Amino acid sequence: MILISKTPLRISLFGGGTDFPEFFSKKKSIIIGGAIDKFIYIILTNYYSNLFKHKLKFFYSKLEFVKSNKDITHPVIKEVFTSEKLSKNIEMHIASDLPSHSGLGSSSSFSVGLLNLINYYKNKRFKPIDLALKAIVLERNRLKECVGFQDQIFASIGDFQKIEI
Repeated sequence: MILISKTPLRISLFGGGTDFPEFFSKKKSIIIGGAIDKFIYIILTNYYSNLFKHKLKFFYSKLEFVKSNKDITHPVIKEVFTSEKLSKNIEMHIASDLPSHSGLGSSSSFSVGLLNLINYYKNKRFKPIDLALKAIVLERNRLKECVGFQDQIFASIGDFQKIEI
């Protein structure tokens, strides 16, 4: 089995920075932007870990061959795999059309893509807005990242959007 997630990066044209609850809880926020034709790719394959000493393998800017979830160093992967109780038989490759820290929402696109892929792997499906909300909870609440809401919405829904919060 091979599963591939292709999640778009985004541009923000208007309202960037107003997508934080600290702002929109006091004043209405309008953000205009959208997904672009550059992507984060995540490929998930079966890995027969009973044949090896490592249970999970991750390939991104680093290589991680781990025996248990507590050994995973990538914070998003660690949190998702731990919360979804995935601890063996998975090999994952991550690539992007553009480098991280490009200002195009790559970390949130990665979170959206990983959540979508893992839930698909577990035969769960979500509406795009529900996927965006799951990614927001993952990043803001569980990982304590300082992120707004637009990146996850653009990555989940795609297209050109006007977001009102």
